[in-house]
Amino acid sequence: MSGRTPLRLAHLVLQVHVRSGEERRNESPTWAEVEAAIGGLDEAHLDQVILTRWWPAAQGGQSVEDESLYVDGGARNRVVVTQMLELAQGTAFYQVVERARGQVHEDGLMGQQTVDLPAMFWVTKDLAVAAARHFVEHGGRAPDLDWQLDVIQ
Repeated sequence: MSGRTPLRLAHLVLQVHVRSGEERRNESPTWAEVEAAIGGLDEAHLDQVILTRWWPAAQGGQSVEDESLYVDGGARNRVVVTQMLELAQGTAFYQVVERARGQVHEDGLMGQQTVDLPAMFWVTKDLAVAAARHFVEHGGRAPDLDWQLDVIQ
């Protein structure tokens, strides 16, 4: 076994933001808890779910690698799904889109603030659950969903 790179397992953290300002954090959520959190988004009580996968740095390293999936909103059974990925050149934001919904603007809560976005960014909770399942099981973006690169900062 010498000479092999040790396997680094990803850790998963679930954060749920409540409209009252409270944040609930679960360091080892089950899939049922993740799915229930997304299903519970309604903007009146729960308005944001964040999933973070992180890997401890390689032996002797100091940094932590991570990627996050944000699910915001919930009113009208619509949410914005954003994957944030730290890259060497900055942060990439990818969002699930339903292009058929078009460019007509709709408001909702994102990052605990009211935003006005094209309707194509407000996707069904079913698509959010599909994105979360892939993220939890494999990391990254579900290849069967339509993702759009939003911003690299």
